[in-house]
Order: sequence, then C-alpha cells, then structure tokens
Amino acid sequence: MTTLLSKPKDTGVKSYSDSGILKILERSSPMADNKKQVPLRLSAKLYDAIAAWAEDDFRSVNGQIEYLLTECVRQRKKNGKYVSDEIDIPPELDIK
Repeated sequence: MTTLLSKPKDTGVKSYSDSGILKILERSSPMADNKKQVPLRLSAKLYDAIAAWAEDDFRSVNGQIEYLLTECVRQRKKNGKYVSDEIDIPPELDIK
C-alpha cells in the first residue's frame, strides 16, 4: 500500500515570520495599512440579504459592505445629496 502523504522536509524554518514571508506579505498589501477596522452590528435579516447579494456579486460580505458604502458616498458627492431622503428610516426587508 502506498502512502499519499509524506513527511515534509525539515527546512529549519520555525515559523513564517522567521522566513520573512510574513514581512513580504505585509509589504505587498499597501491597502491593509490604509483601511480602518469598524465594528458593525447588523440584524440577522440584513446580514443574510447582504451575504446573498455578496455571493451573487462574487464578493465577501465585508467587500460587499465596503462596495455599498463606497457607492453611497460616490452618489452623495455626485449629487450633493444623500441617496435617499429617508436614509435614516430602516428599510423594510421582505426576507423570509
């Protein structure tokens, strides 16, 4: 019987940071330094709706939220107005 898994060779590297890979990844991602982390609470219905939309657009939920916020800001700058006059009224989500 042949074993498909073999023991990895010992390269002497103890961790990714020892090999410098982590440092290379950090340098290759300039956007990571410019983005702020924001805790966000959403209702389960709203999250599910955004998650489904994100899946349709081949984005992560976080990417979809960022996309939607970016489009809102872009629209506001374009028109000088909010996207909706009723922006503060929570939407009725017809989700089951």
